[in-house]
Amino acid sequence: MKFKFPELTIEHLWILLTLGACFGYLCIQPVDQLDFWHYLKAGDVMLSSHKFLTVDQFTFTIQGMKYINVHWLSEILYSVFYRLGGMPLIILVHAIVVTASFGLLLLVINDRVKDIRIASFAVFVAFILSSTNLTLRPQGFSILFFTLTLYLLKRKCLWLIPFVILLWTNVHAAFMLGLVLIGVEWITSLKRSLFIVLLISFLTTLCNPYGYKFYQLVFSVEAVSRKLCHITEWETPSFHEPTGLRFYLALLVLVALHNFRKTRLSWNDLLMFLFFTASAFSSLRTVLWWSIISAPLFAVAIKEVLPAKTTINTSGRIATFVNWCIVVLFCGYLISFLPWVKATNPIVPKNKKLLLTEDTPVLMSEKLKNISSVHNIFNDYSWGSYFIWALRNDQKVFYDPRAAIFPPKVLSDYFKISNGDSDWQEVLEKYKVDTLALNKEQQEQLIPQVLVSHKWKQVYEDKLGYIFVKGL
Repeated sequence: MKFKFPELTIEHLWILLTLGACFGYLCIQPVDQLDFWHYLKAGDVMLSSHKFLTVDQFTFTIQGMKYINVHWLSEILYSVFYRLGGMPLIILVHAIVVTASFGLLLLVINDRVKDIRIASFAVFVAFILSSTNLTLRPQGFSILFFTLTLYLLKRKCLWLIPFVILLWTNVHAAFMLGLVLIGVEWITSLKRSLFIVLLISFLTTLCNPYGYKFYQLVFSVEAVSRKLCHITEWETPSFHEPTGLRFYLALLVLVALHNFRKTRLSWNDLLMFLFFTASAFSSLRTVLWWSIISAPLFAVAIKEVLPAKTTINTSGRIATFVNWCIVVLFCGYLISFLPWVKATNPIVPKNKKLLLTEDTPVLMSEKLKNISSVHNIFNDYSWGSYFIWALRNDQKVFYDPRAAIFPPKVLSDYFKISNGDSDWQEVLEKYKVDTLALNKEQQEQLIPQVLVSHKWKQVYEDKLGYIFVKGL
């Protein structure tokens, strides 16, 4: 009996190449030091204590203050994965989760245009537009639940949606976007079943360790991050940075393509487009959601503009064998991008071979941890997350990326010190700071003043920054 390869068509290759590119890109991205490590530490604390985090344990500026830990389930998952396989496993899981999200988006688009080439291209466009927002953090789970909710709505599997919203609520603060998707679907159809699903889904968002208080933090995040903390991803998109430039160009192309369409947008498409376009205009962070929502619109417009698809005969044993050879070679290529082996892959850029980004203060953390007198550390904001994870439990930071939980006074004092204002030493005294961990790039105005101050002694310097301890 002759062996026969399972049929593999050119359409399968389109899917593989599109999703494989996404997966490979995510696998080689080093972990950003800014916004991951405090999640891992929080999960570790909860697993060890068997209790939810309800008060801050990581800073000395707000230590003991009650706060709402929106990402508690993501944090526990990260801690479990870390214990099972370290950072490589967490990176792999993140790559699988986000790739699966784009896979669901591909299904949604293909159901609509019935052309896997166009669907694959539209998904790849969405991937390019959102690539700067795909770093390792709980938002990765949100991307999966966002596309899953969209998929279930299009497939009319409404009874599953409240369960998705329930999980989504406990992993990331973007769960409200799920309610937006359901709400727009209901408004444009006025179906009672959708209203019931919307109501039940809203009620499931209250099923969390903090109840209705979840919304208190969700509504405050943007205002605090934008106005008080000056966090870049909450700033308005601009032509002067990559994400904003890609967004504006894609928006212009999408509008131009739809000018050639013979049919108008449905009310559902129009409301979705208007809502998420307005959101994207407000901040770089929300360009991600716009790119996902706009992908089907790109596909529909492209299908009407392009000529009818030409049928290509890809059947037969030779074509199937060639397709399988391509699959095997491409999968082998992707394996070389996995976090365990990417350092040996000559194709991977040097700055991508590391598991952690080069600006992660690993050596500085080791030095701090070995100084017994270090307890209250005034740190650069971007290092706070890694310090929380890497330092001793009795060592606390001044400020970290959980910006929304900090009172305005603490934020104001942080910038006053970092900018080297005239009373910076008095402010440090007020908080009983005994150590300074300063970033050469971000705190260049403060560092010269510390170097000439008799109150602080330099004990360490590397390419990232300095460590000063309070003089005796």
